[in-house]
Amino acid sequence: MKRVYRIFKIDFDTNRIYGLDILRAFAVLAIVIVHGNSFLPANTVTKINYFLIDGVSVFFVLSGFLIGGILIKTLEKQPASFKTLSNFWMRRWLRTLPLYYVILILLVLLSYFFVDGFNIWQTKQFFIFCQNFYKSDLSFFSVSWSLSIEEWFYLIIPFLIFTLANLFGVSPRIAVLSTAVAIIFCTIAYRYYRYSTIAVTSVDTFDIMFRRTVMTRLDSIMFGVLGAYLFHYKRMFWNSYKNTFFIAGLLLHVLIKVTTNLFIGNSVFYYCNISFIVEAVATLLLVPF
Repeated sequence: MKRVYRIFKIDFDTNRIYGLDILRAFAVLAIVIVHGNSFLPANTVTKINYFLIDGVSVFFVLSGFLIGGILIKTLEKQPASFKTLSNFWMRRWLRTLPLYYVILILLVLLSYFFVDGFNIWQTKQFFIFCQNFYKSDLSFFSVSWSLSIEEWFYLIIPFLIFTLANLFGVSPRIAVLSTAVAIIFCTIAYRYYRYSTIAVTSVDTFDIMFRRTVMTRLDSIMFGVLGAYLFHYKRMFWNSYKNTFFIAGLLLHVLIKVTTNLFIGNSVFYYCNISFIVEAVATLLLVPF
């Protein structure tokens, strides 16, 4: 009996936060369903969409929370030197870039040999993650847009935090909070400027110019960094209201679905300016629980 028990026994890492894995599971499920819409009947897709969360927004917030936590712990233990920063970059990039470049090169080669009229030189921007910095390129390897945003986050945000801590001598606490608030504010302001100067007449325009671009989505990740700041420096507040936050997060997610489906489904202003904020906040409210 003990031998059978050992076969089915699972050893859990006590340092791992499994609640975040559950949140990831819901995000993955939502993304798989969205990408599999073409295999489902239209009426089924309509019904399912009423219950789906924005999986990518969830991943952005979780990424900001986890990476923000790593940055805080790093700065609390080590000096804000270029060596520390370069070590952080190296660890991040070794986890993401090798597989990305393997897939990218494979796709380029397959397209070059099997796709008529394929221009191989148009893919050069994908090698430096510029395919969606200002405007998203949906013609080739379009699903890489979210990873590109993550990579720019890895590059820009730690640099700003380390610069504040090193050159200006501010504490890690102030450096993280200042950077998070500044990036959130600047991204929201830039999104509104872009909305005011661009005519969004289709879903494709919204995707190309707002949903999938680096400069309009960094705030989604920074809300996660803001959560990491609260977790590390305001732990009592974080824990005291986790149940309240959880209920508020669930209700906000439901409110987002109800209002977008019944009242503001065609509001260009909402989708270009407000939707990214409320989705990130709704996810962040779930994280403490």
